[in-house]
Amino acid sequence: MTALHALDAAALATLYRRGELSPVEATRAVIERVECLEPTLHATWGFDPDSALAAAAESEERHRRGRPLSALDGVPAMLKENIGTRGWPKPLGCAAVE
Repeated sequence: MTALHALDAAALATLYRRGELSPVEATRAVIERVECLEPTLHATWGFDPDSALAAAAESEERHRRGRPLSALDGVPAMLKENIGTRGWPKPLGCAAVE
Protein backbone atom coordinates (compact mmCIF):
# COMPACT_ATOMS: atom_id res chain seq x y z
CA MET A 1 0.00 0.00 0.00
CA THR A 2 1.17 3.54 -0.76
CA ALA A 3 2.11 5.60 2.29
CA LEU A 4 -0.46 8.29 3.09
CA HIS A 5 2.02 11.13 2.59
CA ALA A 6 2.71 9.85 -0.94
CA LEU A 7 -0.89 9.69 -2.18
CA ASP A 8 -1.77 12.18 -4.89
CA ALA A 9 -4.65 14.65 -4.66
CA ALA A 10 -7.02 12.52 -6.74
CA ALA A 11 -6.45 9.46 -4.54
CA LEU A 12 -6.95 11.49 -1.35
CA ALA A 13 -10.15 13.06 -2.69
CA THR A 14 -11.51 9.63 -3.58
CA LEU A 15 -10.70 8.23 -0.15
CA TYR A 16 -12.29 11.25 1.56
CA ARG A 17 -15.43 10.89 -0.54
CA ARG A 18 -15.68 7.20 0.36
CA GLY A 19 -15.11 7.94 4.05
CA GLU A 20 -12.02 5.68 4.06
CA LEU A 21 -9.62 8.45 5.07
CA SER A 22 -9.97 11.83 6.72
CA PRO A 23 -8.20 15.11 5.97
CA VAL A 24 -6.79 15.04 9.51
CA GLU A 25 -5.21 11.62 8.97
CA ALA A 26 -3.68 12.71 5.65
CA THR A 27 -2.43 15.99 7.11
CA ARG A 28 -0.84 14.22 10.09
CA ALA A 29 0.96 11.87 7.68
CA VAL A 30 2.33 14.80 5.68
CA ILE A 31 3.39 16.66 8.84
CA GLU A 32 5.20 13.55 10.12
CA ARG A 33 7.01 13.20 6.79
CA VAL A 34 8.04 16.86 6.73
CA GLU A 35 9.26 16.68 10.33
CA CYS A 36 11.27 13.57 9.48
CA LEU A 37 12.96 15.06 6.41
CA GLU A 38 13.22 18.74 7.29
CA PRO A 39 16.34 18.47 9.49
CA THR A 40 18.22 17.20 6.43
CA LEU A 41 16.49 19.03 3.56
CA HIS A 42 15.85 22.46 5.09
CA ALA A 43 13.10 22.85 2.49
CA THR A 44 10.29 24.53 4.43
CA TRP A 45 9.76 28.08 5.55
CA GLY A 46 6.81 29.12 7.68
CA PHE A 47 5.81 25.52 8.45
CA ASP A 48 2.74 25.66 10.71
CA PRO A 49 1.48 22.18 11.64
CA ASP A 50 -1.08 23.50 14.15
CA SER A 51 -2.82 25.64 11.54
CA ALA A 52 -2.69 22.79 9.03
CA LEU A 53 -4.35 20.43 11.51
CA ALA A 54 -6.99 23.01 12.40
CA ALA A 55 -7.83 23.51 8.71
CA ALA A 56 -7.90 19.73 8.21
CA ALA A 57 -10.33 19.35 11.14
CA GLU A 58 -12.63 21.95 9.57
CA SER A 59 -12.43 20.11 6.26
CA GLU A 60 -13.12 16.79 7.97
CA GLU A 61 -16.29 18.22 9.50
CA ARG A 62 -17.44 19.48 6.08
CA HIS A 63 -16.83 16.01 4.62
CA ARG A 64 -18.80 14.40 7.48
CA ARG A 65 -21.72 16.68 6.67
CA GLY A 66 -21.39 15.82 2.97
CA ARG A 67 -20.58 19.45 2.13
CA PRO A 68 -16.90 19.73 1.14
CA LEU A 69 -15.92 23.08 -0.38
CA SER A 70 -14.60 21.33 -3.49
CA ALA A 71 -13.39 17.96 -4.71
CA LEU A 72 -9.97 18.82 -3.26
CA ASP A 73 -11.16 20.10 0.12
CA GLY A 74 -8.74 18.79 2.76
CA VAL A 75 -5.92 17.77 0.43
CA PRO A 76 -2.68 18.92 2.11
CA ALA A 77 -0.64 21.38 0.09
CA MET A 78 2.53 23.39 0.52
CA LEU A 79 3.17 26.65 -1.27
CA LYS A 80 6.50 27.88 -2.51
CA GLU A 81 7.64 30.86 -0.43
CA ASN A 82 7.55 33.17 -3.43
CA ILE A 83 3.75 32.90 -3.57
CA GLY A 84 2.31 35.69 -1.47
CA THR A 85 0.07 34.41 1.32
CA ARG A 86 -2.02 36.74 3.45
CA GLY A 87 -0.67 36.89 6.98
CA TRP A 88 2.76 35.45 6.16
CA PRO A 89 5.84 37.59 5.50
CA LYS A 90 7.93 36.80 2.45
CA PRO A 91 11.49 35.68 3.20
CA LEU A 92 14.41 37.88 2.27
CA GLY A 93 16.07 36.82 -0.95
CA CYS A 94 12.76 35.75 -2.46
CA ALA A 95 12.08 37.17 -5.93
CA ALA A 96 8.63 38.19 -4.70
CA VAL A 97 10.15 40.90 -2.47
CA GLU A 98 12.79 42.18 -4.89
